Amino acid sequence: MALTPFQLKYLRFDLIGLGDIKYDDVIDELLDHYASLTEQKMTIGMAFEEASKQAWAELGAEKGVQKIQASFVKAIEQQIKMQHITILKSYFRWPTLVTTILVGLLVYMVVPLIPVKRLIVCTLLIGVIPFLFILRGYYYGFHQQTDTGKLIWEYLLNKCGLAVCLFHLSLNLPNHFLENAPESTRTFLQTYPTISVLICLLLLLYTASFIQLFQHQYKHKFV
Repeated sequence: MALTPFQLKYLRFDLIGLGDIKYDDVIDELLDHYASLTEQKMTIGMAFEEASKQAWAELGAEKGVQKIQASFVKAIEQQIKMQHITILKSYFRWPTLVTTILVGLLVYMVVPLIPVKRLIVCTLLIGVIPFLFILRGYYYGFHQQTDTGKLIWEYLLNKCGLAVCLFHLSLNLPNHFLENAPESTRTFLQTYPTISVLICLLLLLYTASFIQLFQHQYKHKFV
């Protein structure tokens, strides 16, 4: 016995309202199972309300569906973590390693030619990029998305501590490298361009790795 659109909405409300299910993938999977159990009981003469109550109980009610959601979140988070590690490692493997080296050499050649003030500004701007991702993640991850993208944003918020520290460090750089600082200190980034290259390159790679995370599809096979 097929359920009506109204009855399906009723079951979906149970999952979202009573079960506190937040992810579309989990809702779709549980709704299909919830509807099948309800239909089975209606075929033996039960009214929809009673059939849905018994089906809800068989799913484990609130605790049962939340446990399923927790299993989904854990599995997806593990996939995201492993994918992020894979992406970071790929920057230092053939053939991507060639591109990484070429970019590093290009930055290394350009940095000594940049005036120290502009170099500070460039480093600061690069440091701002991951911070902007964090702000974007806070908005989209917690207020907009309801799919696995939300979990990626949450992972981003948890793993961007290094980028934030570098960002705050870059905010303090002007205090040490402006005109009122000693000449030897003010030209440190120019004298040792490797430091600037490493800061810029690591921040760029770190930011690029998060962009790649969103291009990957994350799926969890429900039991």
